[in-house]
Amino acid sequence: MLTKLFISETDAIKIVNILSEYKTLQYQQIISLYPKEREPSINNLINRLIKEGRLYHDRINHYLATTESDLKTLDESIIKTFWILLDYIDRVEYHSPSVFPVQIVFLMDSEDYEIIHVPQGQEVIINRAQRSDKRNQYVAKRIVLIDDKSQVKDIKVYNTIGYCMENDGNVRYFKRADS
Repeated sequence: MLTKLFISETDAIKIVNILSEYKTLQYQQIISLYPKEREPSINNLINRLIKEGRLYHDRINHYLATTESDLKTLDESIIKTFWILLDYIDRVEYHSPSVFPVQIVFLMDSEDYEIIHVPQGQEVIINRAQRSDKRNQYVAKRIVLIDDKSQVKDIKVYNTIGYCMENDGNVRYFKRADS
């Protein structure tokens, strides 16, 4: 029983820490951090954390956060890019939210990666925001999330290894030539 309680509290700390960092994520994103066979126990744990007031749950939109104010000021770009991170989570050694224009940074297979969301109509701003990267000696590999395939021709993000689109948690990847 002690071991089960310890595992549960370790998972509780992990969930609260991730939501403290990312502010707001979808319920299913938190569940997806764990193996499928653990889903019932993680659901129970999340419900316990909600009852204890350690998590807040928007039951209509299925968001989780550590504060009510985070639920009201959610960052759609973080939520969208977190789905991409989840595709690699089994190999990720470290991950964290970042600052504009990058939403998430992560370390995988001892290499640095960045996930950048380019909302439609923001291509020029994103291009200018990272223009100096070409002069830097080292730049992480970049995965660029776009809202529409037509954006690819207007995006000039240095060191991009691929593009993707996200729809309801489903991520579709492609290279520039595929667009």
